[in-house]
Formats: sequence, C-alpha cells, structure tokens
Amino acid sequence: MEEETAAEETVTETTKKPAPRTKSIEEIREEETRKEEEKGSKRREIIKNIAIIFLAIMLVLTFFSNTIMNYTLPQVSSELISSGSIKSMLRGKGTIETIDPYNIKVKETRTVTAVNVKVGDTVQAGDVIYSLKGEESSELETQRTAVRTAETDYKSAIVTAELRA
Repeated sequence: MEEETAAEETVTETTKKPAPRTKSIEEIREEETRKEEEKGSKRREIIKNIAIIFLAIMLVLTFFSNTIMNYTLPQVSSELISSGSIKSMLRGKGTIETIDPYNIKVKETRTVTAVNVKVGDTVQAGDVIYSLKGEESSELETQRTAVRTAETDYKSAIVTAELRA
C-alpha cells in the first residue's frame, strides 16, 4: 500500500503543476491595441522616410532643371525707351583676317620706341600705330637735302622766268 500511496503522490505532484493562465478579454484587447499601435508607428516611420526622400529628390531635380534651362535660354538685354536710331550689336569671339593686308615697310634703319596699339584694338585711318626713335637717320638727312635743293632750284627758276618776262 505504501507503494500505491507513493505512486499517487508522484502522480498528484506532477498533475498539480499550475495550469497555463488564460487571458482575459481585456488583456487580449490591450495586446491587440498595442500591436496595432506598433504597426501604426512603423507605418508612420516608413511614410516619413519616403516623404523625406521624395522631397530631397524634388529639390535636386528643381535645382538642376533651372540650371539646364538657363543654359538653353538666349541672353537678352533691355533698355529704357528713348528716341534715336536702332543700333544692332553682335558679340562674339574669333579671329578676323583681312582679305587685302597692308604691310608697312620702313626703308630706314630706325628703332621702334613704342607700339600704341594692342592685339584686338580697333584702329582708324590716321591713328598712330607705332613711334620711332627721335634720332634722324642718314637717309632722312639725304632726303631733306634733296628737298632743299629742289626748292632752291624752283625759286631760282621762278626768278629767272620773271626776269625774262
């Protein structure tokens, strides 16, 4: 009998384990509410991240679209209304070459002291392009002597013609 009571005690000890607790309806509702809130906060976080990414992309695209558009638009300037003639101007860069170049040749041996124009300057007829050193060359003296002799011969020819007349 002792054996039976010992076996019964073992059986009753093993069966006396606390039964799993059953949840009440309120606990189940609270748990479901908590899960829904967690889902909602995750959903809000995802939507927030998507909105930030979308706005960043729109900002970048807006900046680059304005930059690209500015490169394709022509540049235009305006002026106040006034009476006068219409002036058309065109700006550009390039090299202009003349069809009929004019070369300046100096037969004298003189030194250039100053160049009065730069590459790209506009020159008019009569503008001084360069200046020569002030010393007179032998060729210039020879020409001056020839001019004086010609003037003297001319004056003597006039006087001679008046005397004969």
